[in-house]
Amino acid sequence: MNSNNYFVVTPACLQKISSDRTDRNLRFERFDNYTESSAIKKLDKKYRMIGLASYVLDDDTIAFVGDSSCEIRSNKEFKFSDKLNRMFGNATFQSVNLENIEFPVIRDCTSMFESKNLTGEITFGNKKKTLIGNINRMFAGCPAQRIDLTNIVMKPSSVYRIFSNCRAELVGLDKVKFCSLTNMRGMFANYQGKSIDIRGLPTGNTTDFSHLFDGCRSAKVINLDGIDTHNAKNMASAFRYCTDIKKLDVSGLITDKVTNMRAMFADCHAKDIDMRGFRTANVKNMAYMFNRCHAKKLELQNFCTVNTEDMTYMFYGCLSNLIDIRSFHTGSVKRLEGMFRECKASKILLPPVFDLTNVNSISAMFLWCSNVKRLDLRLFNTGYLKNMAYAFEGCYNLESIDLSGCDTRNVVYMQELFSKCKNLRSVNLDGISTIDVKDMSYMFKGCMNLNSLNLSKFDTTSVESMQGMFENIVIDELDLSNFDTSKVKDIDCMFSDAKINKLTIGTLNLLETRRYEVLASMFAGAKIGYLHIRRYLGYEDIKSILNSCGIPYKIDRIIIKKRPKRDYGSSISWGDLEQLCHHIC
Repeated sequence: MNSNNYFVVTPACLQKISSDRTDRNLRFERFDNYTESSAIKKLDKKYRMIGLASYVLDDDTIAFVGDSSCEIRSNKEFKFSDKLNRMFGNATFQSVNLENIEFPVIRDCTSMFESKNLTGEITFGNKKKTLIGNINRMFAGCPAQRIDLTNIVMKPSSVYRIFSNCRAELVGLDKVKFCSLTNMRGMFANYQGKSIDIRGLPTGNTTDFSHLFDGCRSAKVINLDGIDTHNAKNMASAFRYCTDIKKLDVSGLITDKVTNMRAMFADCHAKDIDMRGFRTANVKNMAYMFNRCHAKKLELQNFCTVNTEDMTYMFYGCLSNLIDIRSFHTGSVKRLEGMFRECKASKILLPPVFDLTNVNSISAMFLWCSNVKRLDLRLFNTGYLKNMAYAFEGCYNLESIDLSGCDTRNVVYMQELFSKCKNLRSVNLDGISTIDVKDMSYMFKGCMNLNSLNLSKFDTTSVESMQGMFENIVIDELDLSNFDTSKVKDIDCMFSDAKINKLTIGTLNLLETRRYEVLASMFAGAKIGYLHIRRYLGYEDIKSILNSCGIPYKIDRIIIKKRPKRDYGSSISWGDLEQLCHHIC
């Protein structure tokens, strides 16, 4: 049909016939018989005379606005313009009936029905409607209570975020005739309905299911029966933030080709997640997969992780009582920082051999795992490891840990490694190498129940920071006679608030310390039964400090040197400024 035989509906047209009232229903109707332009103008005049709103839109089209409805009548067929972006954004209609309007080849229909006033119903009527072109985000943000999709044919292969942030009940979704879908990314992201049923959708060629139900916080039921996922490659964040669902059965999903499961069940509150059918041999990314997941148990014996490279924060904040990853093969893993961070599991079953040969950081790996009591990491294969900072910090119910088999010869960072492990009684560090470690700050801070601590094999020749290393520790005897502090720059609060019956230090060399006066804070609040220092090198008189702290001591040899003058130049650090002020005063 020639374009002249159409009345093209545009956002400007809809805004023109809008009014202050927001409870009207919009519909499009053709005149029963051809109506002359002069007759249309007479109708307009008649309506205006009796106080009703009327708008002549062109020679063949007029709009009537009544008490409860708005009707556009024309001699022509109706169709939307090809750009539908926010079509109803500024209109004031409560419901719309699109039975008698055609859709063009769509260029852009982003948030077409997003309008704060469109809270009623959207219906496409009994006539078949075929949508061609870009229908991504078509109903995004739509506040309508009900959308009737019964007679829709959707030809595009992508339905990216088509119902995202939509509130409506989707009537007839199972009757929509989709062509082969390839992209379902975010299709229902943040959808606010209580039930989602995607049975019957042609998903055989779909590769992207990422964010499919992400943010569906109101959904109580998600029906995936019969869905075909055999070509799926991306399922990242598919069920993230599904916070109102109690049970989730994904056992029927075919995941053989999936490579990305990042955050797939993050913040999902389902107590029961059935993943028995999962095949994960090709998955490379499992980061955040069960982040704050509420499943009671995560028994992942069927998981194959031979190609997985990223497990960072995989179980971060997970509320499961049991995490069983004994079947995991981690030889390809490159990243697993925070893997069990803040995990609430009381039992974590690790692989017989935890191969971390390609991992350079386990920072925060078990940080604040508050319920686990025992960790046996003897078979950690860690030859490439450089960062162990915060790895076990805050595991306050941890009673024993065995790291005797860990290869730590390349580790540089061990700060807060066991910090705040207040119930830790046994630590096996035999075989641990610290030859390259530069930072040991707060390493044993708050370990208040240690039976013993054997650090005789610690090589501290590279250590630059021991700040707070034994702060608030409670132990009977601590022997640091082998410690080399010649490169240590930060030693503040090293033993502050500690309770140690007997403390032995070999050589206490403070010639590299940054702060002008460090000894006062080093033993601040400490209760030490007896301190034996075999050799002391420093700039301050250690005896006066120890006397003021009330610490009984024996020092075999003392060497006090004059602090060298510094060239303060044009750039002065806070530490240098403190020293400068001290000299001036």
